[in-house]
Amino acid sequence: MCTAPNMSSSIYFTVGDLFSISIYSFQCFHSLSIYLNFFIISFNVLSIYLSIYLSIYLSISVFSIFIYLFISMFSISIYLHISIFSLCINLNAFIYFSVFFLYLSIYLSIYLSIYLSIYQSIYLSISISIVFNYNLSTHFNIFIMYLFECFYLFQCFHYLSISICSLSISMFYLSIYLSIYLSIYLSIYLSIS
Repeated sequence: MCTAPNMSSSIYFTVGDLFSISIYSFQCFHSLSIYLNFFIISFNVLSIYLSIYLSIYLSISVFSIFIYLFISMFSISIYLHISIFSLCINLNAFIYFSVFFLYLSIYLSIYLSIYLSIYQSIYLSISISIVFNYNLSTHFNIFIMYLFECFYLFQCFHYLSISICSLSISMFYLSIYLSIYLSIYLSIYLSIS
């Protein structure tokens, strides 16, 4: 029995009450981690779809750029032919390099989402086995469960940061492709005009 100090009326807390409070706080903490996990998985799926969409869009845009340049080489002067061809040669290696890193970010997003799903299943199986096979009346087991939840939340935030990073890389390469497309279009337009 323990008594709350500096109170007009004596309020007694039994060990069972403290245990119930700790179990209730653990359930709230566990529910928070589950909701956060669903948010992380949905964000991973969203980032994968956006990455695939961006890769398809960028492939079409790069193909249209080369088709447009190929047609323009037969419709304008010889000097403009040479300048556009040299511009394509200079940008060719950079475009392949950026496409490689774009696909790498897509594969990393897919790999991390699969790994997170596997980790979630392992985590749920371990937590269920701990709840049903061990006595939670001891403070040590409660501490182990809290520690496991903290580690799980850390993993969720870690994968969230990696997904945001891969999505930002995809958006960065999208801005690069758009800037290249606009620069080529403006150079052709200014040369014609």
